[in-house]
Amino acid sequence: MNKSNPSIQRAAALLSYSGGPSAFVIIKLEPEPRSCCCFHCWPETWSTINRHIAPLGPIKDEEDVLIKHDDHEFVLECHESGPEIIVYLGLATASLAVDGGRTKLTI
Repeated sequence: MNKSNPSIQRAAALLSYSGGPSAFVIIKLEPEPRSCCCFHCWPETWSTINRHIAPLGPIKDEEDVLIKHDDHEFVLECHESGPEIIVYLGLATASLAVDGGRTKLTI
């Protein structure tokens, strides 16, 4: 496992995956304008996310949680720089479409 990316290491542990890091994609979500995304600066946002992911959550300050939806699994991780969604591509087919500077991910 790649020691240089702790997010992938944590996701691999939650997803019970023992292979290499190249099977993962990390989607970083950043607010515009850029600002801190911690629980103290985004209390309403994280409260809404926790209600949405219940009973799988709640995610706590600077933590991650395994999300299971239909036949898909992914990891949601909280960071001050913005949340990350970590997906193991062997479990799903992903496609990206760029439209007007925004990226849409379909899993």
